[in-house]
Amino acid sequence: MILLTLLLSLAGTDECGPGLRYSAGDKDLFEYELAVIDGKCVLDGEWFQFTKIGHILLVSGHFKNDMADGVWSWWSEDGKLKMTGSFTNNLQDDEWVYYSDGKPFQDGHFCGGKVCGSWFMYLYPQLVISNWKDDKLNGTFTVYYRKWDLKQQGQMKDGNRIGHWVEWNEDGTIKRKWNE
Repeated sequence: MILLTLLLSLAGTDECGPGLRYSAGDKDLFEYELAVIDGKCVLDGEWFQFTKIGHILLVSGHFKNDMADGVWSWWSEDGKLKMTGSFTNNLQDDEWVYYSDGKPFQDGHFCGGKVCGSWFMYLYPQLVISNWKDDKLNGTFTVYYRKWDLKQQGQMKDGNRIGHWVEWNEDGTIKRKWNE
């Protein structure tokens, strides 16, 4: 609701109803839709944020009854995609992909606002695959050299290393083994 109040004050209006609204902050321009739901003026519909100079798209998404909902995307001022992901009832949900210099850097899932499932981190030319549950590392944690050659592997529980771990040299020979 703070965001809506700020936008309405920037726009200089208290009016609410269907249609696009426009407002300007110190650095950015906003384009959004409002609706009256249960007697309250709320963000409901498309949301866009642009730079004031050059009108470069920075953020696009959707609100449903004052909550982020559906796919959102963020871009840098040079137009490169920074991240995309989904919201359900204002919580990060489903797949999220983060980019660095236009290339995927990390992707994985959120479940009800918490990190969950398999996550992939691309540290070119290495790859890290981790498994998450309730915002904590849980399950197999694997680091690969290029071409899917194992570099390190072990188990995680509640964010801590457990059990047997192995690290390999690039030629595939075992560098070391240890227990946590």
